[in-house]
Amino acid sequence: MNGVLKLRWLQSFLKYGDVVWFVVPTFVFKKVGGIEFLLKCDFEISKLPLQLSTFHQQVLLQWKMMFKHNFSPHNVPIWNNRVILSGRKSMFMEEWWHKQIWSITRLLDDNGNVFNLEEFNCKYGIDCLKKNCEKVVRNIPEVLIQLIKNNLSNSSSPRLHKIKIDYVDIVDKKCNNKFLSQYLINTIYPGKTRNTLTLQNFDIAIISKIRTKYLKFPIPPKFKEVHFKMLNNIYPSNEFIKDRFKFDVENCGFCNTNKETTKHLFFECVEVQQLWRRLHNFLSSKSIDMDFFSFQNIQFGLFLNNDNVEFLVNNIIIVTKFYIHKCRFAKCSPSFCALKNEFLLFERCLSKIQNAKAEKLYELMKKFRLVSP
Repeated sequence: MNGVLKLRWLQSFLKYGDVVWFVVPTFVFKKVGGIEFLLKCDFEISKLPLQLSTFHQQVLLQWKMMFKHNFSPHNVPIWNNRVILSGRKSMFMEEWWHKQIWSITRLLDDNGNVFNLEEFNCKYGIDCLKKNCEKVVRNIPEVLIQLIKNNLSNSSSPRLHKIKIDYVDIVDKKCNNKFLSQYLINTIYPGKTRNTLTLQNFDIAIISKIRTKYLKFPIPPKFKEVHFKMLNNIYPSNEFIKDRFKFDVENCGFCNTNKETTKHLFFECVEVQQLWRRLHNFLSSKSIDMDFFSFQNIQFGLFLNNDNVEFLVNNIIIVTKFYIHKCRFAKCSPSFCALKNEFLLFERCLSKIQNAKAEKLYELMKKFRLVSP
């Protein structure tokens, strides 16, 4: 949804760039030839000679993820090019752009040699300074010039790419929310997410409870995010990243012997199993009687006869999952002592929150003495 919103804004900017609410972005992108020209360039956001807002950077990043540049040396723009740099920034010269000088072929004669300054100024009717001309030519990689020179006789007149997504013009009516959303999913997430199969063994009422009840828990959004990703089988474990994006990945960061699937990371790993076993023993010592955790319990939560105990334990499980998530990125083995410290910090936070759910959970943690002696 976030990506679709960014692209819809880009559509509006391209169609209605002269209206008053696009004055600022029009002024900003004019420094690199305008947004329409920039989208046709093989740019890198960090190398553009612009100070862009975070929003505009995200829009351009979303476009880079969607748009496919079919490389052809004759059609490569000199301007805003990620490999043609001056002082680590891409270049743009407005006077040259207005004279349609944007391709490397515009700088070469019929034999593939670079124009000298006098020939260049005479051909395009401009008065370019020698240092500017030399700076542009000097920063063009020699390999690009040679590629064009070797195929100059077979090349046609250079032309810019059209702004299309999957052969559909970005400002066309066909390029609607549904089209953009589906294309984003197919491009960024080529593997199918089978999240419907993960809940197939539950009744509809239970599924609704699994998907919504945790949203009202008095825990931070980051904790809920980890739980949500596990719930929908989209947690970015190494094997998930390998399946989706075909990256080379390493084994589990805790045991360093097995493949890091989500199930292994949060349940099967020897280090994590020890953590869950100690947590189970700890809860049992506090008069919370239940069977040892299964992976299904950890992924979806527990269903107990006592609503208060169920509420308490499911919150504890999510806090523990977030702790394992933190250990993974900190590249350290999970420790039960450190987990108890997480419970202590969590309890202190709850004591400061004026909310019925938070007060209830705080009282339950006090009642079962999960952190206090």
